[in-house]
Amino acid sequence: MPFCIGISAIFESSRTVHARTFLMAVNHFINHHDTHGLTFRFEDDDASYDGGRRAAQRLLDQGAQVIVGHFSSDAAMGALPLYRAVGVPVLLPAATKQDLLGMEPHAFRLCPSDTGLVTLLARRIRDDIPGARLLVAHDSTDHGESLARALISTLAGSNVRLTLTLEQADAVVYCGRLNNSIRYVNTLLNRRRDLRIYLTDDALSSWFIQNTPPSDTLRIVGLATVDPSQALYETYYLESLAAMQIAATLIHCQDRLDTLRTTLFTTVLGDVRFCDGENRYARAALWKIRNQRFVPSTSA
Repeated sequence: MPFCIGISAIFESSRTVHARTFLMAVNHFINHHDTHGLTFRFEDDDASYDGGRRAAQRLLDQGAQVIVGHFSSDAAMGALPLYRAVGVPVLLPAATKQDLLGMEPHAFRLCPSDTGLVTLLARRIRDDIPGARLLVAHDSTDHGESLARALISTLAGSNVRLTLTLEQADAVVYCGRLNNSIRYVNTLLNRRRDLRIYLTDDALSSWFIQNTPPSDTLRIVGLATVDPSQALYETYYLESLAAMQIAATLIHCQDRLDTLRTTLFTTVLGDVRFCDGENRYARAALWKIRNQRFVPSTSA
């Protein structure tokens, strides 16, 4: 019987270009790797809690033995308890919410968590603009709210002063999904062009560059790449492809959870080893835009 890999995310590129990136990574794996003995099942999770639950149940009904996906933290929150109940492992390429893994011993994250992202971001804000008045804004998603809470907690007791009004701010951090980040930045730059602007990982996309005006003061925190040339890939592409590579190695494993907890995997992302569900080699980096491309500003 073929080994079944369940694949789930939001698949409508009209709603987010990350859908196209994810499917490109999956298709690359299917077309360029040994898939003998593998079968694939796809379910759209709507990037929502309820959508995640529906997709998870459908994948389990189709016999999925390992899951790659649930990009959004919202969908992952809904889906993970269903997988836990039957012991199916989940490889999360992009869901950063810090407490996702707390009760989920079967979930394994390839990207940095909220803590990894905001630790670097907070340090850079403290170092670059000590004593600054900072506005922390976010969208209504679980992803955005979680990152904003983590950042505020990390900055507590520092010399950075939080403000609730744009007029009083020296810098702004916006935590949210890609299209929301684009809308926020475009509105912000129409009102204030003198501010330092920091965005979170979902905005690390060429779609952002294409749909916002240039800004020398803008930085985006996201995944650090092993090789600078990998910055040419869309964010989440390497994480998704690496998740597919790891999932395929489980085909002959008797205890898949133990294999995921104890094995050093060699992937397109570099070495991956999980400790308490986190990729111990995942690192955050701050990126800037130069000549219509992302280039590293610094890394953790």
